[in-house]
Amino acid sequence: MKPFNANAVTTYAGKINSSDDWLRRRQGVALPVLPPTTPEARQYFFTQIRHLAGEASRNGKGKINFEHFAFEWNQSADGKHRVYVTTEVLSAYARTWEKASNARASQEIISDQIHEVQLSRDIFAAADHQFPQLITNMGDLAEPLKGVLNVQELPAAQLPASISIEATMSRGGPPATRKVVLPNRKRTNEPVDDNNSSR
Repeated sequence: MKPFNANAVTTYAGKINSSDDWLRRRQGVALPVLPPTTPEARQYFFTQIRHLAGEASRNGKGKINFEHFAFEWNQSADGKHRVYVTTEVLSAYARTWEKASNARASQEIISDQIHEVQLSRDIFAAADHQFPQLITNMGDLAEPLKGVLNVQELPAAQLPASISIEATMSRGGPPATRKVVLPNRKRTNEPVDDNNSSR
């Protein structure tokens, strides 16, 4: 970074606005030290960071040399589109760029899976189909009839032997009669009242 002096004032005259001029005087440098704020500065950053990241990867280095990056940046700063920048600012911007790049790469890798998940969601949502009637209507299905015979519809000849005899208790009609021998009485076929049989 060049220091602030009379030469810097004439070199960058008309390129720097008043607030940037005040800032560079306070900082004591020819151009103010600011993050990349203009579209040109951001474009230059993205171009250079991709180049430097690829170069570091090819050379087997794990990290980008931000001091060299800042030196190149500041040497080519013109005061209009780009001003001075520090290694800390470039490093912070690079971390943000790296996170965004990793997220984008991950999305590209799993784009097929994301598409399948979205397709499944649309299928289960069934937005263009009506809700099934068996869920929206009142239940009107008869009880299951498997294994149940409707005896009234079968002819007597087809009735299974196990159910062809009607149970006496299931029929309505007069009460059953039985023969009872009571002392001092004769045998009879009249109905017996068990409540009064003790007399």
